[in-house]
Amino acid sequence: MDARELSTKAVLCAVSKQYQSLRNFNWTDIINELVIKQMLLAVALPSGKIGNTKATEGLVPVIGTVYGMLMKQRFQEFSAVQKVISISLGNEQAHQKVYDRLQPLGVSLSHQGMLETMSAISNSFKTELTECVKQGKTFRIVGDNVNFHVGEQKYAEVVDILDSYQELCETTYEAAEKPLQEVHIGGDQLTRERFSGAKRLRAAALSEPERFESLFPITFELFHLQMTILTTFYQILYDTQNTGSFTLHIQKIRLLRKGADGNDAKNHYDSCRELAVSVIKAYAIEAACQQFGLPDTEVVPENIPEYQNMSNEEIKLWLSVGVMNGNYVENTNTDKINCYGKTVIELGLVYMELCDIVKAPSRDRLLCLMKYILLILKGHNNNSKYALELLRFLSQQLVLLSGRAANEVCYGLFVNTGKSIIPADMQMEHLVRLTKCRLRTRCSNVTDSSLAKRSSAFFGMDKISKNFDKETSSIKRSQKHKRFSFIEDEQKIIKELRVVRPFLNIPGRHTETLKMAKNPITKLNMEALIKWIEHYKLRFYYEL
Repeated sequence: MDARELSTKAVLCAVSKQYQSLRNFNWTDIINELVIKQMLLAVALPSGKIGNTKATEGLVPVIGTVYGMLMKQRFQEFSAVQKVISISLGNEQAHQKVYDRLQPLGVSLSHQGMLETMSAISNSFKTELTECVKQGKTFRIVGDNVNFHVGEQKYAEVVDILDSYQELCETTYEAAEKPLQEVHIGGDQLTRERFSGAKRLRAAALSEPERFESLFPITFELFHLQMTILTTFYQILYDTQNTGSFTLHIQKIRLLRKGADGNDAKNHYDSCRELAVSVIKAYAIEAACQQFGLPDTEVVPENIPEYQNMSNEEIKLWLSVGVMNGNYVENTNTDKINCYGKTVIELGLVYMELCDIVKAPSRDRLLCLMKYILLILKGHNNNSKYALELLRFLSQQLVLLSGRAANEVCYGLFVNTGKSIIPADMQMEHLVRLTKCRLRTRCSNVTDSSLAKRSSAFFGMDKISKNFDKETSSIKRSQKHKRFSFIEDEQKIIKELRVVRPFLNIPGRHTETLKMAKNPITKLNMEALIKWIEHYKLRFYYEL
């Protein structure tokens, strides 16, 4: 066997099936090749540490790198080590000068070599997607884009996007040798509406692919629903003119939550969420103290049953008799502070329940909560688009879809990242943000061609880099941000609420700047609500 033939079968050679070989890069395989095929180099290994796992563990990447550097000088094809290192640097948006300095040393490829490797692994996502489909798994598509050239401003552009989705579905199932299946797609409310509109435009097309029949169903996403609920919470309860210590605005000032701009909760979501959660928790504790007559949070309430040993029905019975009456009654008193506190609880617990469902998905809980959220949004704004989205989603889940399809669509709204469960569109937001950052560092002249060429390799680069970090035992640096002590903040809020006693009904109590806050459900016209539901029932039934 001559040297050239040997080179194509070596571990260091990463030419054929380049993505798979780089994705499965392993230092142990390289050391084994060194010991078996390059005995003269192996003799130079520190004999005193051979066989000592702890001592040699740190040497493996070092020896493997040196071996890779030497062998690449003999055969250019022996570049697996340099390719993995270059891709890992590229994944962190390393400057071109880094490659200029490391390439002469044999540590990495040139910057141009890294770009060529990116091109070689550009189909990595499609490869892994096809493998998943072969294994019987399904996938879904969340509509979002990096907003450089292709957008959703015109229906012609939306049709082009759906054409690309349809092509992806067809080619993936064909490559997996599986019959084409329906694929769940979605996006925020506006994206969902445009997708449905584009599909209606193609309804009279001659073929199934042209009618996008594989792209079904089309739904909205949960992270944007969370943003809508939080925005509604602030619209009702946040006012910069409020001076009461129990209000959101004053708590924002006292707790130094400068980023929590309640007038623009959508664009300051994280800060507004943190403030809202602290206030809602404090109000919930204050409500419990008031209900059970506790002087402070240190006192243990009496007559509380051991709920751990109670059934769900027994817990519901105790709550309905001992804590709540089970019926919603419009508050007609003139205690504005009491009304404010009850509204914080009524709306705040809805938001907290939605966040809790996201962390531990449950279709039954989600659908039940969505019915209540629909009423809140419809009462707050009679023309609420998300109220209509909820009605549409509930119609799909309870009537239009089969039981299996309904469950798949519902649980398809969530993504398990391995560390936590988050909404699928939140995961997409993270990916889009990362894609934008990478494109800005690589594309000086952004064109459709360069966008497709570069972005198609990002998935593979991320996989290769994570595997390299694992194999090399790279240090994992957590991004530490300055965080407020939420427990201390919540204790401060509780202490102030204990003085104000917002859940003690005192007729006529108010502050000069406080407006009457009410649950939006009290504004609903039930007769008009029923007509609205009836109007859309038939439309949803015939919707594509």
